[in-house]
Amino acid sequence: MKSLIQQVLGADWDALPPALQAHYHFGTTSDTGRMDIEYPRFMQPFLHLLGLCGVLVN
Repeated sequence: MKSLIQQVLGADWDALPPALQAHYHFGTTSDTGRMDIEYPRFMQPFLHLLGLCGVLVN
């Protein structure tokens, strides 16, 4: 049985890089890891304000 994305992409599925094919292949997948995002210093006051409003999570 093909996954939903395989059905949608059809023949273009084979053009996807192997890493994406493995990620979206039919079955259960689980990704774990950590991502660090850095912002320029001048944006920190705006990001803090957005965090206080509940828009961003620190």
